[in-house]
Amino acid sequence: MKDPDSLADIVDRPDVPYMQAEGFQYVASKVYREKTGEEDMPLYASDHPDEPVGEQLDHDDEELMAEHFPKLVAKFPEMGD
Repeated sequence: MKDPDSLADIVDRPDVPYMQAEGFQYVASKVYREKTGEEDMPLYASDHPDEPVGEQLDHDDEELMAEHFPKLVAKFPEMGD
C-alpha cells in the first residue's frame, strides 16, 4: 500500500503467482491465518476512516500515472487501454 510501484519488481518472477489469477484474491486471508492463527479474517475493521484518505488520482491521465508509478507504467504501458 505504501509503494504500489514496487509491484513492478516482482512481476514475472518464478516464485510469484500470476497476479491476475483467481488464487491471488486469497492471499490476504492466507497471510492473516499465518500471522494470527485464526481461521477467519474479520469482515470489517473498526479503525477504517469514514471517508477515503490520501491523494485521489485520475487513472486515465497517462502522464500522472507515469509520474506516480513509473516502473509499473514502463512494464505495462498498455494497461490503461
